Amino acid sequence: MGKTRNLNGIPGNLALSYLSTLGYYDGGYMADWLNFIARDKNVKEIEIDILNSEIEPEETDIKPLKADLKKLRGILEKELSNNGFEMDFIKKAIMKFEIPIDNPRFKNTVYCYPFIEDENGKIYKP
Repeated sequence: MGKTRNLNGIPGNLALSYLSTLGYYDGGYMADWLNFIARDKNVKEIEIDILNSEIEPEETDIKPLKADLKKLRGILEKELSNNGFEMDFIKKAIMKFEIPIDNPRFKNTVYCYPFIEDENGKIYKP
């Protein structure tokens, strides 16, 4: 078993991979899709569960936002393996997004707060 302190960078890597310009889907990047669906459904927070491929709230669960979740799960598995851990060591892998839809000055802004939680309840954040 590896050192758990090496896992602190994983949530940030997952978020960067998800929001990178390589995450283009049908006319927009993931940040564009997050912004669009949040404004369309009047939702300020979106939570993406990487391990279970679920998106909350349910009305924001659209195909473009799920397009790269399998890739993210693979990245998580590879990084855990590289650090000496099995995939079942991680019980949660969440990306929480906040979209300031009420402030017109921030109409293209998306805040991302990723974290993973291990089997002991320890939370890792970037």
